[in-house]
Amino acid sequence: MKKTLKKNLLSIFCITLAIFFMSAAYLVHGFARDPLPCMLKIYVNQQGQVLVVPREGYPARNIRVANISIKNPGCYIACHSTNPDKAVYAISPKIFVIGLIRIQGQYEGQFCRPKDYEKAEIRDEVIFKEICSKTFQCIGNSCWAGGDTGKLFGVR
Repeated sequence: MKKTLKKNLLSIFCITLAIFFMSAAYLVHGFARDPLPCMLKIYVNQQGQVLVVPREGYPARNIRVANISIKNPGCYIACHSTNPDKAVYAISPKIFVIGLIRIQGQYEGQFCRPKDYEKAEIRDEVIFKEICSKTFQCIGNSCWAGGDTGKLFGVR
């Protein structure tokens, strides 16, 4: 009886572990193909390093994800703000990430290159400022987009 219980507990543990690693692999490899959930759990340390899998010293936080486009290929832009009240995490003392938006485009290295804006510096493009402002209710020009999101998902 004890051996059976021990074997069953070990099986449950192995299945749970397999599901966890399959989920992490999906986030790392399937994110550009399939939209992420509208709330993504991320893990951020005190230096602002962000992971999508748990690690000691990286408290969990939720980041809002807006899947504006579900067409493939897709990639994610990060919406930044100078307003710390909207922040999920800081990338500098005065710049904060407030959410992610999936758009049509693809990764070039770790950078999201939106369709029709592949060579543009998206933080300077009005259309992406407007998308971030509308999606995350920013006031004035306090929001803008950045495409350096691939490293969040393990893209180099």
